[in-house]
Amino acid sequence: MNNDVLGNIWLDLAVFVLIISFLHFVFSKLMRRLLKVEKRKPFSYNYVNDQHKKGDKIIRTLVVIIAIIALGIHYNSEVTTGIPVALIIAMLLPLIPELYRIYMEKKYQSYSKNYKYTLAETLFWTTIIVFCILLIYRLYYL
Repeated sequence: MNNDVLGNIWLDLAVFVLIISFLHFVFSKLMRRLLKVEKRKPFSYNYVNDQHKKGDKIIRTLVVIIAIIALGIHYNSEVTTGIPVALIIAMLLPLIPELYRIYMEKKYQSYSKNYKYTLAETLFWTTIIVFCILLIYRLYYL
């Protein structure tokens, strides 16, 4: 591959990341205003209680282990057509801790609308992930 093609790939990737970041910013701002919830600190967990903290650590550990196994299966498989199931599993596994967060926020913070915001954000990122899977499939497997 020559540098010109590689340069275009990096430029396309940078533009794609910027577009996704902008869409997330607008979506997040709109949903916070609509639901009247406070802005969360970036990269913070905002645990509801100790049970949530312990459960989240267990779930995240299991998700990482399963993702490593799924990616190992993907890279050792002979499948060259279609989107491998192991790759889809590895990409969608991060949704499990978010679903647990939604459950805990709904159960223990029923007075708050945080769980609705978390649900909307999870659906947003799920849509983005599915779009990326389909885009990768279209670009590399068709």
